[in-house]
Amino acid sequence: MARTADPIERYLVVFDRLRTDKRWHVNMAAFRYVALTLGAVGPTIDYDHLEEVAAGLKRRARWTSPLKSEVRYVVAAMILRRGLDPAEVHRIVYETRDAFKSKKLPSRGVGPTLAALLLALHGNARRYPTPTSNGSHGSTGSGARTISG
Repeated sequence: MARTADPIERYLVVFDRLRTDKRWHVNMAAFRYVALTLGAVGPTIDYDHLEEVAAGLKRRARWTSPLKSEVRYVVAAMILRRGLDPAEVHRIVYETRDAFKSKKLPSRGVGPTLAALLLALHGNARRYPTPTSNGSHGSTGSGARTISG
């Protein structure tokens, strides 16, 4: 990707590359967000690396996962911007979705997946703490932040 100081130019370079390589039926709003994440707000990330991470997310996704759709590019962009390990973030997202399900919360679809992703990103790809038996929020021992409540 071009390395330019102009954020609008970086955005357009990323968006044009994404748009060129995708089919007509692809949700362009998702690619606008990816271009904003990767191009306009900071240093550029290699397009091929984005494709590699997105393909890995799709490969590891469950059968009905939203990560089979263009959302995987948004997720990949968020992971790459933070410099996190995609496999670890993916594992934590599914752990978190399973925790949602165990608490009888919605656990399928784009909403719960993005909520789990935001929790994983907020914890820098460390497992989020879970409530202890006394009602407080304990640590996982990995340095994850506790949830104040």
